[in-house]
Amino acid sequence: MRKRSIRTKIIGYVMAVSIVIVCLITSFMVAASFKMTDQTMLDTMQPMAKIASQNVSSNLHLLTERIYQLSQSVEIKTILQDSERDETDTETFLAERANEVEFVWIGIYHTDGSKYIGYGNAPEDITSQKYFQFLQQTGNIVIGEPAMLDNIVQLAVGMPLKTEEDTAYYLIGSYKYDILNDVLSNMNLGETGSAYIVNEDGVIVCDKDMENISKEVNVYDKYPESKEMFDKAINGQTGSQKISMHDMPHYASYSPVPGTLWSLVIDVPVEEFKKASVVMAALGVALAVGVLIIAGIVITLIVSKMTRSLRIATKRIEALSEGDLTSEVKETRTGDEIEVLTNALANTVKQLNDYISNIRFILGELSNGNYTVGTNGEYRGDFAALKDALEIITDSLNRNMGAMKSSAKEVSQNTNLISTHTQQMRQDSDRQIEAVTRLNESTNKIVSNITTIVDSAKQVKECSDETSFKVAQSSEEMAGLIANMDEINSNMNEIKRISSMIENIAMQTNLLSLNASIEASRAGEHGRGFAVVAGQVRELAVQSANASAQTADIIKNTSDTIRKGVEAAKILGVSLNEIAENTSHFTDITYNLEQVIVEQQSAADDVKSDLQSVDQIAGNNAETAEQTNAACEDFAKQARMLANLVAHVQIRNE
Repeated sequence: MRKRSIRTKIIGYVMAVSIVIVCLITSFMVAASFKMTDQTMLDTMQPMAKIASQNVSSNLHLLTERIYQLSQSVEIKTILQDSERDETDTETFLAERANEVEFVWIGIYHTDGSKYIGYGNAPEDITSQKYFQFLQQTGNIVIGEPAMLDNIVQLAVGMPLKTEEDTAYYLIGSYKYDILNDVLSNMNLGETGSAYIVNEDGVIVCDKDMENISKEVNVYDKYPESKEMFDKAINGQTGSQKISMHDMPHYASYSPVPGTLWSLVIDVPVEEFKKASVVMAALGVALAVGVLIIAGIVITLIVSKMTRSLRIATKRIEALSEGDLTSEVKETRTGDEIEVLTNALANTVKQLNDYISNIRFILGELSNGNYTVGTNGEYRGDFAALKDALEIITDSLNRNMGAMKSSAKEVSQNTNLISTHTQQMRQDSDRQIEAVTRLNESTNKIVSNITTIVDSAKQVKECSDETSFKVAQSSEEMAGLIANMDEINSNMNEIKRISSMIENIAMQTNLLSLNASIEASRAGEHGRGFAVVAGQVRELAVQSANASAQTADIIKNTSDTIRKGVEAAKILGVSLNEIAENTSHFTDITYNLEQVIVEQQSAADDVKSDLQSVDQIAGNNAETAEQTNAACEDFAKQARMLANLVAHVQIRNE
């Protein structure tokens, strides 16, 4: 997708804003113009209506003044005083007055409305006329409503003719309607505007269109949507407002006609007076379009001049992004931000050239072995980090190269030292091989002796096991003997208890026999036989006691003998146990000795195997020492090459 240029964007944005502003201003002006037209028309028509109504009132006053002057004439007063005066003279007088003041007709009427005398086409009776009713009601000058009579719109004016306080006649004069029509016709109401007068019922009584008068058109019927405005007018209010007549907006104003029950109404179509506003609005739009076109041309020229420098700067920036640092930057002298931009771009390109030249010089010196080089010049803003990085790199290279030189020297020295130690290790490996060979022979002899000792230990273990068995068997038999003697001792104790029981029975028997003897002696002759038996029983008791005593002595002696035998048997058992325990210890020692000897034999075998490994290792060490010596010589050669390589590098503090 192709990107739009900044020139196109600026022109588009400026023109869009300009169009919006012009449209808003034009819309505001058109709306303000229409609003101002409405306000101006309403403000103008209200005093117009008021002035027109006053003019109508003035003309009507003129008519009333004429009829009043006529009523005050000598001839009229004579008529009032002399009712028998010749009518011909009166008619002549009325005819002369009618010609002077342009009456269509003039007449004198009785108070009942019948004609007394008149000139012209004065009606014979006026009782049906509204002004006659007003004359009767008010007893003062009355102006009748315009009416069509003899194909002429006429306006009747009347006043009472009084004799002292009473009304004798009514003087009525009829004028042509032209006197009012001139007032309405002289008003400038545009092409289709109209002015008319309505009575208290809304009937049009004065209008330039005579047909409305002859047909007694009622405004409430003709313009029902404007009833509110006509109500205000008929109620004697003065004002102006915007109304709708037959769905068309109109300006309207109204004012009462002083001295009457009439109201003057003026209405003008809004469309007619807004044509000028529409034309002005169209001219304003055309002017706005012209201004926009001119502004677009001017803006295009200005923006083109501004963006030309920007395009040049943009192309130079694109070239810079592609690595072009040599092309010249064309600076402008516009005195604005574009000049600042091109100057800043030129400074940027110059500084980048300086930075890259300095970096190129530093890298070239480093590649040539000159590590003493430093960064020169001023690095601005974030480019200061680049300068710091270069200084860190050069410092690090100096440190590393210095460390490499020191390492090269140490490597060379360590290589010589390793070579010396390697030769010494070769000699030690040869001596180690000889010592291992001798140690291997000694180990073979030790292994042979250990085998003999193992056989002897096995024989000793067999004898020890047999002795232990015999001692254990004797210990078991002695334990049985001690148990038997313990049982005999226990039986002896039981015998001793029984003997003691017999001895106790003998004592009780002796006591019983003694008691029996005593009882027998008390019995006398009858108890003599019982006494003999008691004596024998006592002898037997004594014998039992003696036998029991002897038995007790025998049991005691036997028990002592058994106790001594038991104690001797226990001592012998303890000795046998100790012999068995010692025999067991000897057996364990013999077993442990056998295990140790076996382990020594295994260790000897391991030593023999390890000696073989050591012998092999010693041979490997000798071979390794030779290889290490060769590697040390090669390493020393590489160390000398490294030393020669870093020798031509120049570093700081050297």
